[in-house]
Amino acid sequence: MTPDASLKRRILLVEDSATQAEATRAVVAAAGYEVTTATSGEAGLAAFEAPESAFAVVVSDVVMPGTVDGYELCRRIKTGSRGDTPVMLLTGLADPLDIIHGLESGADNFITKPYDPTHLIERLAMLLETRSARQGTRTRLGVQVVFMGRHFTITSDREQILDLLISTFADAVLQNRQLREREQELTAAQTVIARYARSLEAQLEGVLSSVPDVLFSLTPDRQFKYVSRAAASVFGCSPETLTLDYWRSRLHPDDRGKAERALEAAFVLGEPQSVEYRFTCQDGPTRWIQQSFIPAMNGHRRVDGMARDITAQHQAEEALRRSEARYRALFEHQIDGFAHCRMIYRSGATEDFEYIAVNQAFERITGLTDVVGKRVSALVPGLRQSNPEAFEVYDRVARTGTPERFEADVPQLGVVFDIAVYRPAPGEFVAVFSDVTARKLAETALRDSEEYFREFFDNAPIGKVITSPDGKLKRPNPALCAMLGYSAAELQSLTFDDITHPDDQETSRAFARALLADSHTRPLELRYVRKNGSEFWSRVTSRVLRDASGAPRCFMTQVEDIDAGHRAAAELARSEEQFRLIAESIDEVFFITDLTGLCTYVSPAYEKIFGRTCASATAAPWSWTEAFHPDERAQLMRLTAQPDQIPSSGFDVRIVRPDGSVRQLRSRAFPVRDAAGTAVGLVGVSADITDLRAAENQLLHAQKMEAVGRLAGGVAHDFNNVLTVILSYAQMLLQDFPPGDPRAADIGQIVEAVRRAQGLTRQLLAFSRQQVVQPVVLDPNAAIRSVEKMLRRLIGEDIEFVLQLSEVAGSLRADAGHFEQVLMNLAVNARDAMPQGGRLTIAAAAQTVDTEGAQALGLPAAGSWVVISIADTGMGMTPEVRSRIFEPFFTTKDPGRGTGLGLATVYGIVRLSGGHVTVDSALGAGTVFRIYFPRLEAEAPAAALQAEGDVAGGTETIVIAEDDPAVRGVATQILVRHGYTVIVARHGEEALARVAAHRGSVQLVVTDVVMPGMDGVALVQQLRTLHPGVRALFTSGYAGEEIVRRGVLSSGTPFLEKPFTPASLARKVREVLDSKR
Repeated sequence: MTPDASLKRRILLVEDSATQAEATRAVVAAAGYEVTTATSGEAGLAAFEAPESAFAVVVSDVVMPGTVDGYELCRRIKTGSRGDTPVMLLTGLADPLDIIHGLESGADNFITKPYDPTHLIERLAMLLETRSARQGTRTRLGVQVVFMGRHFTITSDREQILDLLISTFADAVLQNRQLREREQELTAAQTVIARYARSLEAQLEGVLSSVPDVLFSLTPDRQFKYVSRAAASVFGCSPETLTLDYWRSRLHPDDRGKAERALEAAFVLGEPQSVEYRFTCQDGPTRWIQQSFIPAMNGHRRVDGMARDITAQHQAEEALRRSEARYRALFEHQIDGFAHCRMIYRSGATEDFEYIAVNQAFERITGLTDVVGKRVSALVPGLRQSNPEAFEVYDRVARTGTPERFEADVPQLGVVFDIAVYRPAPGEFVAVFSDVTARKLAETALRDSEEYFREFFDNAPIGKVITSPDGKLKRPNPALCAMLGYSAAELQSLTFDDITHPDDQETSRAFARALLADSHTRPLELRYVRKNGSEFWSRVTSRVLRDASGAPRCFMTQVEDIDAGHRAAAELARSEEQFRLIAESIDEVFFITDLTGLCTYVSPAYEKIFGRTCASATAAPWSWTEAFHPDERAQLMRLTAQPDQIPSSGFDVRIVRPDGSVRQLRSRAFPVRDAAGTAVGLVGVSADITDLRAAENQLLHAQKMEAVGRLAGGVAHDFNNVLTVILSYAQMLLQDFPPGDPRAADIGQIVEAVRRAQGLTRQLLAFSRQQVVQPVVLDPNAAIRSVEKMLRRLIGEDIEFVLQLSEVAGSLRADAGHFEQVLMNLAVNARDAMPQGGRLTIAAAAQTVDTEGAQALGLPAAGSWVVISIADTGMGMTPEVRSRIFEPFFTTKDPGRGTGLGLATVYGIVRLSGGHVTVDSALGAGTVFRIYFPRLEAEAPAAALQAEGDVAGGTETIVIAEDDPAVRGVATQILVRHGYTVIVARHGEEALARVAAHRGSVQLVVTDVVMPGMDGVALVQQLRTLHPGVRALFTSGYAGEEIVRRGVLSSGTPFLEKPFTPASLARKVREVLDSKR
């Protein structure tokens, strides 16, 4: 084929629709053309302008996306270098301007869509032939065209214009011919359709007549244009009488609004509507209607629709809802738990199961909540390990569908379950279960109870037997067999008549009849006969056990051997008589009461102790409580009503005698029990312990004072050692200072402080009665006047000080320092009781006291006494405070203002001197202390004045034995200063060794009484074996019982009390050395 021939067969097809492009390409290619396709105007232009390309015809769609549509593509081709290439446009000719646009763009031909393939091929062939025939004969025109009111300029070739118009005309003619043919076909079809429509309408009317639903059509003015015949059965009226007003009037009032809104919405919104409502027909019944309103789709404002009677459906749904509600209520409120579960498998093996549904009982029984959709392994960890058999059952039921039932103890939940399992669907199971924990516990308890009953029955120490209603002994216990002398097998062949004494058989039968009548009787006493023929008295109690219908099943009988009790009856009568004699002879009150508070017996001692008649105690319930202190009555009534709470050790109570005096009793009471062991009353005794309690209190006080005294004495002893050293060195310093030395005043303050401390230790020692007492005969008047000035300074100017001294007061024996200490302590106490001022009166007088008076005052004996009274007008004391004032360390003063030893010291000093102290005080009425000393007829000697000047020394050899290094050192220095030769030792053994090593004689040993190892007394005794003429001087911080025990004070041996001064030590040493043996 030549190049020109090849060019004539090449076609460029430009079509954006892939489907149409492929269809057109296939048609053209089938006609023998070579087709190149492009999907847009731009792509088509690029393909056309490619240097190597050359096309005979360009076929292009008009409407394409982008800036290059079919017209623009044609225009650019025609203005290009290959503008003579024919262009055929594919168009629908929907717009008359398409022809003008085609002429403007220079298109050569039009073909109208849809086109016939043959027509397309003919047009292509015609274009190619016309192009070949007109080669070189083209004439371009410039023509102004007015079309449809618009101006267009056509610059195409004349032939092109002609071809385009011809092709367009040809298409128009072709389409006109096809249109006439189609009109003829349509007319024929309409005739067929009309005939078919009439047939179809007839068929449709028949069908609609059989449809139970109402079909209708409403015009825009809300008039029914069509109503099917079902209106009669649905709305209760004929299609002709159904109007919108009738429809509205029959709507249920509660549903009218929503039905009318649905109708109007269909007209106004043009959207389908559906509504359910209740409709009351003319014939009476109310029906549920489901109605739809559907707007017409053809632009008409008509609404079509359908109405259906759904009463039966609604009733079925309501019944279903009620049924479901009943099922749900049954499901949720059933007692048993319900769990619907799905098994979970992995590789065919059971892995777990999950909950699909559970009821409330499930949550109540298991305690698990929110379980649906969860696996049991997450809810109850370890369940598969603890209950593998449960998983096996669930898996078996879920696979086989065979129901099973089992019990499972789930320790994680603490519950035992009774579980029934069935399969609702393959792979699933339903477990219906109940909590049988209580039943299991009850079964265990029942087994334990039965075992306990067997143990109790068989091991009971008294006879027990189960008998049939006819009296046959079915099961005797070992105790009954032993009581009667039969074996169990032998007794089982007998009846009660066989073992009952002949004289008591009728009584036994009446007892059985009474039991059958009311199941309860009082215990019966009768005689039984043993196998060996001997008889014995027994007490029988029995009860009837009945079955569910009330018929007697058996007797439970208890037989107690009371033969010994009968023999003891006479003995008991004699015993009761003896008891009466004893109860009425003892000093204690014996009493018997019942639980209602009625005193049934009280012994004659009641009248002596209580001061009331016995009849007053037994007159009425609780009348005996009137004799008791009001504070005691409630407790006594409670203990009487609840005797098991009475202390076995007894209890103390107070009574108030008719004269108002209060006595203290010690009572012991015990419950009286009946045969059943129930407390029915009380028996007891009450003893008057008023005097005993007073003695016990005095003893307790004395023991307390003694214990505190021992402590105080020990403290004072050690303190005196310290004071000895301080005082001695201070006075030696004073002796060394020249007259007028200002330092002497400072040392004097030290000495004064030591004196005050010495006074404190004196109080401790006096309180503890361990001070070295040097009693002398004192004139109380002179002793009081000697401290008058000191007392006046002590109490202050705002307190009036009055002395009332009797000239016939007599003399007394006491330590002078102690006597002064008593006066000072009581004066200080009175001063502190009168912070606003007042009057302090000190009196001395003689008083003779008889025996009764001595007992009332607490004096150790009757006789003549010197009475020293100290009275103040202060605030006084309450009885509670007054009862404690002599207790050591008891004080009512503010912290830092009192030691609590002042009055305790007074008490100790007075008792040490053989005296007594009494106190009279009332709150707001002042206080009077009275001190009683035994009165002496001897006159007190005149007091000797002793100068504190220089003390004579000596040259003798003296042994000092002292375990305290400081005291030892200061004593040595004092004696050395006075010219003595001193042998110093730390204890007795060392003193003996040093004296043995001394070549000369020893004239005196100064020793502490109490030292570790060998004490002072033993040292002196052994020294006198070496130096028979040696003298001894004992020293101690306290004397008391220790020094008495060691024989120092009782022997009249010289003694020096610590703390001592250099002068007192030197003077005492010189005194002992110069004394006659």
